[in-house]
Amino acid sequence: MSNARSHALIDRALGLVEDGARDPLRAVKSGGQLARVLHELREEAHRPPEAARGVTHHHHHGHNEHGFDFPIAALGCTHIIRVTAIDPTGIAANTTTPTLKVEWPGGRGVVRSIYAGTTDGLVASLSSLSLRVTVNGTDDLFTDGEDPAFVPLVTFQAQNHNWFRLRDYEVTAQQRWTVQLRNENTAGPNLVPFVLFGYARTSDK
Repeated sequence: MSNARSHALIDRALGLVEDGARDPLRAVKSGGQLARVLHELREEAHRPPEAARGVTHHHHHGHNEHGFDFPIAALGCTHIIRVTAIDPTGIAANTTTPTLKVEWPGGRGVVRSIYAGTTDGLVASLSSLSLRVTVNGTDDLFTDGEDPAFVPLVTFQAQNHNWFRLRDYEVTAQQRWTVQLRNENTAGPNLVPFVLFGYARTSDK
C-alpha cells in the first residue's frame, strides 16, 4: 500500500468528518464522498504491493438492506435502532399514526443521526409520508418556528445521501422518544415506512 496515498485518503476523510461536524447539512451532502474515500482506503489496505503501482481500479459502494452506503463507523455509532412499532401493513391515505415509542438499549448512549424512508424507495412515496419526532413529550426535533412540524421523508434523502446528522442527544432506556408518521395523500395505497436512529453507546449503566 502506498503510504502517501493512504495518508491522503485519511486526511480527506478527516476533512469531510470535520466539515460535517460543523455543518449538519454539509454532513448529509458529503456522506457519499466519505463512503467512497473509506472504501478506497480499504481497497488500498488490501491491495497487493505490485498492484498498488500505477494500476487503476473501479470504485464501489457497500450497501445494506435499505440501500444506503454510509458506513456505521463513519456515523460514529455503535448501533442502528429501528422503530419497530410501525404497522408492517403500512399507513393508509390521509392517516396519521398514534405516537410510536423508540426503544433505546439499556445503559446510556447518544443519538447522533436519523434515517427515514419507505420500503419501495419511490420519490413519490418519500414525498407523501411525513415524520414528527418528539423527545420526552416536550421537545420536537422539527418545528415551524413555534409549533411542532411534520417533515417529508424525502428531506432525509437529499441527493441520495440518507443519514441526517442530529446534534448529540444523550439518552437512556427510560427516556421517551416518540415518532408519528402521516400519509399526506388523500387516496391511494398504503405506504410502508421505516425509521432508523444512529446510536452510540457510552456506558452499560
